[in-house]
Amino acid sequence: MIRGTREEPRAERRRRGGGVPHVVLALILTGLLAFEAGAFVALLRLRRERAASSRAQRATDVVWMAIPLAAVLVLAARSWLAVFDLA
Repeated sequence: MIRGTREEPRAERRRRGGGVPHVVLALILTGLLAFEAGAFVALLRLRRERAASSRAQRATDVVWMAIPLAAVLVLAARSWLAVFDLA
């Protein structure tokens, strides 16, 4: 430990139960990621059905669905890295 800092070593933090909130957060974000991925697939299916009826489609539908999906993917990956102490 560097002199003058208050950081604890990772092993000591984990011994005190510091890893449990990371596990809970990682599980919640993974569940949210699965839900959003299902919604994204449903959106793509709907777009394919509408393409058959030759209605005009907007590309922004996919963009606005992909942005939160990417954000949750990054947060879930970061949480799992924290759980396994790789970050």
